[in-house]
Amino acid sequence: MKKLLTLLAVALIAVPALCSAQEQSHRSLNDIRFENWTEDDWQDNDYYREIRKYITSFQQGTVRDGVLSMNKDALDSMFIVLQAQPFLGGGLWVSISFLDAPEKIFQVWVYGFVDEEKEEVLGYEVRTFRMLEEQSGFTKEDYLNLVTNHPEIKLW
Repeated sequence: MKKLLTLLAVALIAVPALCSAQEQSHRSLNDIRFENWTEDDWQDNDYYREIRKYITSFQQGTVRDGVLSMNKDALDSMFIVLQAQPFLGGGLWVSISFLDAPEKIFQVWVYGFVDEEKEEVLGYEVRTFRMLEEQSGFTKEDYLNLVTNHPEIKLW
């Protein structure tokens, strides 16, 4: 009985310490995705490239997308990233606008697949592409001036 009580006492002390150490070392998937990002990473990254790749795949007929189908006239132009933020569902929500449809704002969810053991992003997938009801209030010229005056902002 004495041994059993000693084992229980050791377990009561050790288990919370182990759990606490595990919690401290466990990083969320979005921590892995974005923790070390610099300002440059927020301006130029593979999530934005995946959006361009998705649009190109739609234009080539390998992807079907109702929102893109209704906005084909804008797709030949480049887009500007208006906002990007990590999404709890994994990856990035990105708001974009096309130069040939500057009043329209599209919101895109790009998922980033993570290898938790290696703590690295393995690939990307567009999961949602939708058009928002509100309009940007910008013109094509406004976007071009923005890109000209702020070289860190890119057209995709």
